Amino acid sequence: MNRYLLALALLIILLMPACEELTYDNPFDSKTELNPDDWAPTNLTAEILTDSLVQLSWQEIEKNIDGFRIERKDSTNGVFTEISISDSASYTDTGLVIGNDYNYRVCAYSGENKSSYRDTILVKYWQDCLSEWGGDALKDNCGVCAGGGGCEGIDCTNNSGYCQDLSVLQIFIDNSIETINMDMDDNEDGAIEPLELCEQIWENDRLISFSCHNEGLWGEIPSEIGHWVNLTNLSLPHNQLTGVIPSEIGNLVNLVSLNFDDNNLTGEIPESIGLLTNLTGLYLWGNQLNGEIPESIGLLTNLTVLNLWGNQISGEIPSSIGNLVNLTDLTLSNNELISGEIPPEIGNLVNLTGLSLSATELTGEIPPEIGNLVNLTDLSLGNNELSGEIPSEIGNLENLTYLSLYNNQLTGAIPTEIGNLVNLTSL
Repeated sequence: MNRYLLALALLIILLMPACEELTYDNPFDSKTELNPDDWAPTNLTAEILTDSLVQLSWQEIEKNIDGFRIERKDSTNGVFTEISISDSASYTDTGLVIGNDYNYRVCAYSGENKSSYRDTILVKYWQDCLSEWGGDALKDNCGVCAGGGGCEGIDCTNNSGYCQDLSVLQIFIDNSIETINMDMDDNEDGAIEPLELCEQIWENDRLISFSCHNEGLWGEIPSEIGHWVNLTNLSLPHNQLTGVIPSEIGNLVNLVSLNFDDNNLTGEIPESIGLLTNLTGLYLWGNQLNGEIPESIGLLTNLTVLNLWGNQISGEIPSSIGNLVNLTDLTLSNNELISGEIPPEIGNLVNLTGLSLSATELTGEIPPEIGNLVNLTDLSLGNNELSGEIPSEIGNLENLTYLSLYNNQLTGAIPTEIGNLVNLTSL
């Protein structure tokens, strides 16, 4: 009897697991087996919205969940970290750093249970030279986006001077993409190539002259302009150039003529301008340049023309201007912040034919050294605050055809020597 009872007890023990209710790791139905992949979000996509926003989207598989957990891994640390929880099938990530790569993954969760991460997506958070996010197009050494580095048949892989010169032209093009004159598109391919830009003269594979008059150049003058070390002429008037004249302009020691007339340049004339000792013409009129005329201007002893008309230059006329003994035309008028007295060193400029200092804030007396300028045909000192008597030495200027002294605070009698000015047509 005991033997039968023992056997029955063993049979009951063996049958018990088969009678128990089985459970599975399934947050929705504990009686049904569910693989974590079966309720994981799918079709994860990413769209770069701006330079600081990425929009993630995915497809929701299971409706009866609490939400989604978003994780991110960037190229700097290489570890996935949860960045947010979302109750919808999308998420906008912010505060990203341009230049990084970002990996994203998303899982669904319900309570303590999580699905698997089915998809991982890589976001290349930078733009190539074609403005494509995550693109691979790069500028070659010639400055051409997605170019082959050939530079019109010349190998640019060694970053030659020819290619450096071309790359600066490309920067001007890139800065002016919305404003440039497309009439220069000689091959009609819808883009301006470096060698199509304005008027150029090359010698021994180096740019020696670049003239671009009213062709829609826009933006700042690039500091890379300092690469143009063989340049003798740089003429960019009547464009829409902004910003400062870069100090690297001083690298262009072979320049003979520099013309930035009628743009929107600001800031001070750089001291490095004094390194351009071969300059004969410096044309900066019609900008918004401010600050004082640098003392280094006196190093440009080959200058024949200096025109700074219509800026916002301030301070006194430097005495070093008297070193410019080859000047034939000096124009500083319509700079209402120029102050102080006319330096007596102005009398050293004996080759002057035109001197215009009108519409400034000059004070003091007209220096008698003005009488040394016997080659003057035009003398304009009007609309200032000059005082004292007109010096008798003005009678030495027998070549004058135009003399303007209006709207000053001059006193005394008109000197009789003014009768020597027999060529005057306007007084």
